Amino acid sequence: FKFNDGGRRQSGYKGSAGDCVTRAIAIVSGKTYSEVYDRMFVEIKKFAATKRSAAAKRAARGGGRAGTTPRNGISKKVYHKYLIEEIGMTWTPTMLVGQGCKVHLTEHELPSGKLIVQIARHLTTVIDGVINDTWNCSGKCVYGYYSFPLIPKRFAISDNVVYKGKETQIIAFIPHLNKYLVAGFGEQVSPENLKFG
Repeated sequence: FKFNDGGRRQSGYKGSAGDCVTRAIAIVSGKTYSEVYDRMFVEIKKFAATKRSAAAKRAARGGGRAGTTPRNGISKKVYHKYLIEEIGMTWTPTMLVGQGCKVHLTEHELPSGKLIVQIARHLTTVIDGVINDTWNCSGKCVYGYYSFPLIPKRFAISDNVVYKGKETQIIAFIPHLNKYLVAGFGEQVSPENLKFG
């Protein structure tokens, strides 16, 4: 276990909160806590305005209750789509209805890499077997996890790739950081954020 608030305190937020979704996404994506928090708030509002489920109606009522702000919990129907379509993660269920617990939050029962793991009423981040969270939730039953798809560890210079939804090209590799420079973006990019174009 490693204490990690996903940058909440550094972003100026105070006190504790039920912000596990925002925290987990910030940790695995490298985005700032504030950036993820603001985006989740937009996604909650969009969900409330366009869907008719009980979760959407609860989100629409607002009032700071669970499921209405990134501070007090977010419906899976909101964050699941974001993790799949925008962060590029895949969902692997580990417990089916009526099947009982098959996988626990322990080092040797989960794959290596960066994971967002769903347990009862909580999302946590596991990086190469180490829980990154504000509390140690080890041993709990795992319902499933989000992971980055397996991709080559190294792209070649001049490979065509997609980054942030735009086609671009690898122009340099920084070995000690295992990051790339891509044309048109002034930032170092981790391989899990790139897809072949």
